[in-house]
Amino acid sequence: MLATRGASLPSETIRVQGVETALGQSGVLQSVAQKMGVAGINELAFLAELESASQERACGAELFTGHGNHAPRFVLQGWAARVRCLQDGRRQVVEFCLPGELLLPARNPAIDAAAPALALSDIALTDATRFLEAARDGFARHDGLRAMHQHLLRRRERFGVDHVTRLGAQTAYERTAHLLVDFDERLAFVELSRNHTFAMPLSQVVLAQALGLSVVHVNRVLQQMRRENLIELRGGRVCLLEPARLREVADFHRA
Repeated sequence: MLATRGASLPSETIRVQGVETALGQSGVLQSVAQKMGVAGINELAFLAELESASQERACGAELFTGHGNHAPRFVLQGWAARVRCLQDGRRQVVEFCLPGELLLPARNPAIDAAAPALALSDIALTDATRFLEAARDGFARHDGLRAMHQHLLRRRERFGVDHVTRLGAQTAYERTAHLLVDFDERLAFVELSRNHTFAMPLSQVVLAQALGLSVVHVNRVLQQMRRENLIELRGGRVCLLEPARLREVADFHRA
C-alpha cells in the first residue's frame, strides 16, 4: 500500500503561488467540487491536498478491515462495491462506489463484516475524515465543502433508491440497461466516460451479483443488446451506442 503525506485545511492566508500549484494539478476531487459549485480557492486547494495523500489498494482488498482502516474515503481511481456474502457462497452487490464518490464505513460494525466494502479493481483512495469535519463545522469559509457534502449524499441516496428499484421492479433487460446508463452518467460526471464510452472492470459474474441474475441470464441480455446495436463491449470497455433508447428502456429519469 502506498501512502503519501497527510493533508490539512489551508488557512485564510495561504500563498497564492501555492494555491495555483495545487490547483494546476488536475484531480478528481477538484473536478467534482467545481461541478457542485465549489469556487473558493482555499477549499479547492484543500481538496487538492487531500488527493495528494492517496493510498493504493489491490483488487479484491477489503477496504474497512484492520487497525485504523475504518475512516471514510473518497475513491479517486478504480471501482469499489459493498457486497453481501451469504453462507452458501452467493453474493449480492449492495452498492457501487466509483471515482469521485464517498465510500463510508457502516455505522454498525456487523454490516462491514457481513457486507464488506471490496476493491473491484486496483484502487486509489484518500481519507475523507478532514473533509467531513470541515463540511460539518458550521464556519462560513467552508460553505462550499458543506454544499459539496450534501450534494454527494443526495447522489448516494438516489443511487441506493435506483438500485432497490432495479432489483425489485424491473425485468432483467430493463435492470441491465439501467445499470449501464447509471455507470455512464456517474463516470461522465468525473470525465471518465466520453461519448458514452467507459472502462468497466467488472466480470459478468459481478454484473450478475449486482443485478440479481444468473451469469447465463446476464450473458443472454448483453448478447441481445449487442444484436440490437444498443451496446458494444470490447476489451473491458463499454460503448452505449443508443443511450437515449437505453434510458427509455430503463425508465431512467435521474436529474
